[in-house]
Amino acid sequence: MSAPVDPRLSPRLALALGIVTTSSAALFVRLAEAPPLAIAFWRCALATIVLLAVGGHACRRELPRLARRDRLLALASGLALALHFGGWTAALGFTTVASTVVLANTTPLWVALLTPFLSH
Repeated sequence: MSAPVDPRLSPRLALALGIVTTSSAALFVRLAEAPPLAIAFWRCALATIVLLAVGGHACRRELPRLARRDRLLALASGLALALHFGGWTAALGFTTVASTVVLANTTPLWVALLTPFLSH
């Protein structure tokens, strides 16, 4: 068994950064003067660049070995995330920031309520 690897970034710092960026995203999206789909696209594109910079090197050997089904699932997940951000960004034009954040953060509740009906 190998020794645990020290993370490059403190888990507490990573959690704090995640909370701050997630919490402030709606405000920046609301202040942006661009179409909702453009905002959603650039949000995902910039996040992809950051994730590739942070974790791309570690995953470069694993990605080519993924099965076709796994690649398709990853692509479908990315498309679902893009639809989510596009819809959420567009919703900001029809309601308050607080309302969209509350609705978007009810996901765990919906998963808990619907899992018994949708899982086998």
